[in-house]
Amino acid sequence: MKDKSDFALVRKPSSAVEKAAPGAKRVLAGMVTDTLALTKKVRSFRIVHIDDEDWLLEMVGMAIRAKFKNVVIDTFQNGNKAWEELLRADPDLLITDLLNNNVPGRTESFGMNGYELLPLLAEKNVKYPILVLSGSLSREGYEFRTRQLAGPNLNVSLLKKPITQEQLYAELAKHIKL
Repeated sequence: MKDKSDFALVRKPSSAVEKAAPGAKRVLAGMVTDTLALTKKVRSFRIVHIDDEDWLLEMVGMAIRAKFKNVVIDTFQNGNKAWEELLRADPDLLITDLLNNNVPGRTESFGMNGYELLPLLAEKNVKYPILVLSGSLSREGYEFRTRQLAGPNLNVSLLKKPITQEQLYAELAKHIKL
């Protein structure tokens, strides 16, 4: 219902309705107005996802959109560009990797990695949850690594790659309440 004529059609009850229930036009108009106001207030759940692997960004994005409706995902392969976006606006959830493929002699740069990003987020004192997906986590040091990455201020969860779709959904369900 984008133009006024559409709105006017909904607001006009039939004469039979008006005869059967005096004031129905006023009640119906109020209901339509309330419904339109509610739909405008629905806000998308915003996720920022950082990973140097473009296929992983795409696959995780597809899995999230298939399961959770009303989610917007901003993806970044470059950690520096992601940091600029995080300074501009806080997401509802951040998903990041710890390492990137910045190899000496390689022409492309992926900017800062998760190890560099997390202390900046702690310094910024962010309140949104952070999900770290990484293949560089050893099972032995998992709990230590969780405490180390979270620091004093961050809400960090870790998932060791490779992950299953069920593991991803279970972790996201803790944060996405749609």
